[in-house]
Amino acid sequence: MNQKSKVICPCCKSNQIHKIREYNGKSENFKDKSIVKCKNCGLVFAYPSLTDEELEIYNSSYFLNAHGGNSTHPIALAFHSAINKIRANHVLDYAKGSGIKVKKVLEIGPGLGFILKYFQNKHPEVEYSIIESDLENLSKLKKIAFSYYKDLDDAPKDYFDLVVVSHVLEHTNDPVAFTSKLIEKINRDGILFIEVPNEDYKFKNEDEPHLLFFNKFSMGKLLDQFSLKRVLITNHGPAIEEGFFNKLIIRLYHLIDSILTKFKILIPVHFFYGSHKKFLSNREIISIIPFDAIISKDYP
Repeated sequence: MNQKSKVICPCCKSNQIHKIREYNGKSENFKDKSIVKCKNCGLVFAYPSLTDEELEIYNSSYFLNAHGGNSTHPIALAFHSAINKIRANHVLDYAKGSGIKVKKVLEIGPGLGFILKYFQNKHPEVEYSIIESDLENLSKLKKIAFSYYKDLDDAPKDYFDLVVVSHVLEHTNDPVAFTSKLIEKINRDGILFIEVPNEDYKFKNEDEPHLLFFNKFSMGKLLDQFSLKRVLITNHGPAIEEGFFNKLIIRLYHLIDSILTKFKILIPVHFFYGSHKKFLSNREIISIIPFDAIISKDYP
């Protein structure tokens, strides 16, 4: 698989592909694959990918297949709630600075609906629509969303002020076609917010369920293929190449947090995160302190 091969990059269509290592997956459809990298655009991806039919079946029970079910642990719920509130405020601040009024939102893959619920609480006037492949989560979220669509083809074109795609793109097998459909859904001045993990094949023990592994360069190469008015790509969170000492400190922090949570002890930490304390609870702030979630970085 070195130099020219029959493997084609799903982003730039180059055949300059080389193998990095074997893919680590537990489900039958995620076995016998390789992690490969495109020498042209830098995208790292699983080869061979899954078919549309395989993805549809897997994603219909996504959280059960990928994570053993929806998390119910209070620390995990607080973390995901906090991260999604930060995402929502990040994009709303951008919209405000750009003079864009967000009245109609479409989110693909809302999961447990943290961003949806935040909008309903803080901005109930917004029409918040969803597309969710996980049938269990959809059954709950469709009761509270403004509307829901089976897939992107069913959603109206040139309609939404904001399309949210958080940790979804890396699960697709054709990022160009998928992104093209996303762009069709935003109106002339609309915003497309995409968030993906940054090269998480480098630090996770298991690659499943991700098929695509982006960094700033490969994401830029993907978005360069479309006529977008403005593209802003940033890094957030801990550095990939964190030192051993930093990782040890984070693990120790989590251990202490878990013990205190078990005994229902909550440390007042509202002096962290500045203005973010206006929309984050004390429990939520505790859960994300080690992760630099609000800091934009030049390095991954």
